[in-house]
Amino acid sequence: MTKYTTVMVRFSGYGKQYTYKTHILDFKVGDEAVVDVNGETKVVTVSQVHKSPRLEVNAPYAYKWIICKVDRTTYNRLASMQLEPKKATVRDAIAALPSRLHKAVDFGREYDDEYEADFAAAMDFPDDFGDR
Repeated sequence: MTKYTTVMVRFSGYGKQYTYKTHILDFKVGDEAVVDVNGETKVVTVSQVHKSPRLEVNAPYAYKWIICKVDRTTYNRLASMQLEPKKATVRDAIAALPSRLHKAVDFGREYDDEYEADFAAAMDFPDDFGDR
């Protein structure tokens, strides 16, 4: 016989708790789990963990199984290592424009600090935009 228990879960935004069966025996209150709801997967929060299954014998519905426990370990590690995106400069903004627009943007002017300030003002960039 497969060992299992039940847990109570809450869906985000709902106060009502639902009972699910699970073969995962190390759930703790606050853990997240994935469940099936009418063919769609949903993430729920565990609100109670039972030491042994608590099932109503004559329940008018079939109890469903937890699909899996959410493990955010790898995600959290990667998210903490994520580098800030490079701050764009006016030169980067101009370089990103399609080449046919380069002439329209620079109006035939030679690129210098005065032009950069004028371009930043025209684009409503912050005063220190070109310094990044």
